[in-house]
Amino acid sequence: MNEFEKICSIMGQTTQHNFPDTIQLGDAFQVREGKVNRRNCMDSTDKILARDFSEEFIQLMKNRILTSHYKYGWICDTYPELADAVACLDQRLALYRESGNTEHLVDVANFAMIEFMRPRHPQAHFKGTDSDQSPGLVGTSYKQLMEGIEHEA
Repeated sequence: MNEFEKICSIMGQTTQHNFPDTIQLGDAFQVREGKVNRRNCMDSTDKILARDFSEEFIQLMKNRILTSHYKYGWICDTYPELADAVACLDQRLALYRESGNTEHLVDVANFAMIEFMRPRHPQAHFKGTDSDQSPGLVGTSYKQLMEGIEHEA
């Protein structure tokens, strides 16, 4: 299985399903009406993660989990019976909105992870969803903006 097939199997749908205006060319894609160019080709996983993922953020999460362990004890002994991770998440998000201190975003991520691991929500479950079930972005992505400009031209 090549890298593209692995990504598609993880996503649960093929790129052809999600992007019907494309055709597969090996591990790259071409827009049916256009020419192959770098924008239309799949980037490598490493390239995407190097540019669009923060290892620093993950390390900050880990540091705070370790510190919290010594302060509060094992997560499994506290959540969900004694503490509410989602309420803590909401508090930290409000603090970030007030102050702009990104440390609160790290806390938000940790509380989201705790809720994922030790859910309090009575119907907690994980179900991968397609784009049509996602609320999407609040705003516009750069990619959408560029595709709109290309479509108008």
